[in-house]
Amino acid sequence: MLLDLNKTTNFDCPYCAKSKLAPKRDAKRKLQMLNGLSPEHRTYHETADKYDEREVHAFALMLECTNPDCKAITITVGRLDAIPYYDGERRTYETTVTPQFFYPTIDVVTVPAYVPGTVRSEMRRSFALFFADPASAANPLRSAVECFLDETGTLAMRDGKRLPLHQRLLEFKKSSAEIAELLGAVKWLGNDGSHYGRGLAQDDLLKGYQVFLHVVGKWFDDPEAKVKAYATQLSKGRGV
Repeated sequence: MLLDLNKTTNFDCPYCAKSKLAPKRDAKRKLQMLNGLSPEHRTYHETADKYDEREVHAFALMLECTNPDCKAITITVGRLDAIPYYDGERRTYETTVTPQFFYPTIDVVTVPAYVPGTVRSEMRRSFALFFADPASAANPLRSAVECFLDETGTLAMRDGKRLPLHQRLLEFKKSSAEIAELLGAVKWLGNDGSHYGRGLAQDDLLKGYQVFLHVVGKWFDDPEAKVKAYATQLSKGRGV
């Protein structure tokens, strides 16, 4: 996921959550940004084509809330690639800016107000790792599934031992099979993030976030799924 230095981002301000973040400029419209050749520059040129003159920089950029009553600053750091072009003797650069960390953590996707605090906390732990390491970001998303099951009252302990997530999903499936299947997909995404060689991309995480938030919305924002599950639990399969 790249940043366009000339445009307002799609990221909500982590302070006020009312407006978007934009690259901060001074009174002369100069970007409030630090960058310099990174140690990665040397590593890159050890493997790059000998005609590739690309420069690899580390950068730190201030993003400012566009809400005039907020204007809070968020810092992002990451990698900037500068590719030179020549017009006669004049050299110009085309740049790409790839963020790897934000402070404070931004919401990669919007988390609705009805999402419980425990679930929201785990999702934000995932967001904090999203840009730098998608595989690691999958683990707290898996933890968010556990928190969701806690919030729904799904059986967590048996014979004094905590049930594995898979077993808890089987318990939840007894009363809400459709939602359990969707949660299972998110669980597998988290499992893949924990295993060497099963590389995950940001797009995989984005899909996982959307599936999980759909599930949370069906339970907490649409009473139908919750009521059906509770009715199944109460009847214990005995019917009318």
